[in-house]
Amino acid sequence: MEIERMLSETFMLKMTEEDKKDMDKVCNNIQLLYWSLHDSNYTNLLVSQRFRDCKRFMHFIFEQDRVLKSHVSKVNTIYNKWQRQRAAIKTYGCILINKTCDKVVLVQVVGGQSRWSFPKGKIEENETEIECAVREVNEETGYNCENYIDAKKWIEHCGKRKKYCKLFVIYEVDENFQFHPKVKNEILDIQWHSISDILYKSNSIEYCLVQPFMKELLLLLNRKTN
Repeated sequence: MEIERMLSETFMLKMTEEDKKDMDKVCNNIQLLYWSLHDSNYTNLLVSQRFRDCKRFMHFIFEQDRVLKSHVSKVNTIYNKWQRQRAAIKTYGCILINKTCDKVVLVQVVGGQSRWSFPKGKIEENETEIECAVREVNEETGYNCENYIDAKKWIEHCGKRKKYCKLFVIYEVDENFQFHPKVKNEILDIQWHSISDILYKSNSIEYCLVQPFMKELLLLLNRKTN
């Protein structure tokens, strides 16, 4: 099929045979290609084919590539190992708070099972913590916090499998700001959420990604408002 030939050729042109010996590099490049297709006009075609998730897409690339074909039976193992390594990469983002300190901005990620989270993402090579936070918030919400972020105001959490996340706290964000993601097909929704509602639903899966930061956030808000 034309789409399959185009995909495999695009990937093969980007990587040398030496590159393909490094499975981390292979997986990273396949994911970048997958994301770029989702950000283009190929989204519906990807879904209509057999590329509904990155693992299936990776399996296809391995099948088509002359060098990687010998590893096709190990794609699941390679993918799962790569995902575990990615989970260990530190993430940074921001907690955007309104002027009355009673609401925060949360995003809903595609494939996130209706769960809400603070805008954040994995740090890239040669990127500082603040640069990562600013980039991720801008990509996911369209809000440029570069001039408002304070390196001394942050909350951190280390979750399961030592997954580390640091969120910089930004106050007095205008509730009338028109949030819109810069990346396509990654963010389903962006909304202001009442802090009291989040606390009331403390056991809800809806806010399970937010709850680990709430206790310290409340302490910060109490110090600020009292």
